[in-house]
Amino acid sequence: MSCVPEMTGMVTTTQVFLIAQGMSQALESALKVRQDTDAAMEDLRTECGLGDAANMKQCLRVLLQRLSASPQVSSMAIRNEHGVSAYLLLLILPPPPPPPPSLPPI
Repeated sequence: MSCVPEMTGMVTTTQVFLIAQGMSQALESALKVRQDTDAAMEDLRTECGLGDAANMKQCLRVLLQRLSASPQVSSMAIRNEHGVSAYLLLLILPPPPPPPPSLPPI
C-alpha cells in the first residue's frame, strides 16, 4: 500500500495544510514588499518636504525644480533608455583644489 494519495478528486488535510502554508508565506512576502514600498515613499516625501498625501509625481516635480534652480546644473534632459525614462543631468563641478606644495628633497 502506497503512502501517496491517489488522484481521486479528494484532498487530504495534509495537502490543505501545505497549500495554506504556501499561501501564508506568499502573503507574508507581499506584506513585506508593501511595507518596504510604503517606507521608501515616506522617505521620499520627507526628502521632498511634502505631506503624507503627496505622490511620486509630485515629489519628482519638486526634486527637478530644485535641480533646475541649482547653479551647478547646466542642462537636464529626459531620455528613454531600455524602455525606462531616465533623467540626465550635466553638472558643472568646481575645479579640484591645487595639490599641496612639495617639500624639497633632504
